[in-house]
Amino acid sequence: MLCGLASVTCAAGRAVAQPDPCADGTVRAVLADARRDLDRADDGGAARRLQRAAAEHGACHELGLGALVVDGWVEARRLALIGGAPDALARMHDTLARIEAVRAARPATAILAQMAAYADAVLRAAVAAAQDERDEMQVYLAHARTLADSLALAGVTRPWPLPIDVAAGELWLEVDRFADARDAFARVADAALAVRVALGTGRAFEQLKDGSAACVAYRRAAAGILVPDAIARAREAVVRLRCSER
Repeated sequence: MLCGLASVTCAAGRAVAQPDPCADGTVRAVLADARRDLDRADDGGAARRLQRAAAEHGACHELGLGALVVDGWVEARRLALIGGAPDALARMHDTLARIEAVRAARPATAILAQMAAYADAVLRAAVAAAQDERDEMQVYLAHARTLADSLALAGVTRPWPLPIDVAAGELWLEVDRFADARDAFARVADAALAVRVALGTGRAFEQLKDGSAACVAYRRAAAGILVPDAIARAREAVVRLRCSER
């Protein structure tokens, strides 16, 4: 019997010692590369990168969640182009249902469950923005901020799809609340996102008729690393506003 118990103990020890699939070097590199895609405003590229990797490394649940969420963010921004028409929401409803399944499968205190809850709130805010539902958007953003604060205490500062102030700034721009967008971008402390934030900040200041501040932001964006269409937008703004060299 002692041997049997020892065998059980050893088996349990082996089970506990199983490596974390998300700690694999290849997986960590993909997650880092996807965040760099987001830093340079290549949201579609980040979604595709995560989806390819999730198909190959399905045991890493963060990878699967990231793929779902970033694709959902891209889809929500597409919906904004058509006013969030109800008959175009089927894909988004499916994405939200899958994110909810990730959350519901774990204790509420689990990091992945909290990341899923945060993503759900941000994507619902993005859909509300697409439908020009400012009050509803604000409620979801407030909930997302509470979840982001909880995640930050656990060491998660880059939840999917984007940190709360970057997501909020871009959504406030979408609904023409430019002062709120400016204030949200001003709270972003992550240097990796500085160039993406500069482009949004330039848009906010331009709409607020602060040409000098807009020029500073646009010049920073134009000189940084962004996807080509974002760089082009920044450079066009520099010309449009007749920004000086300094």
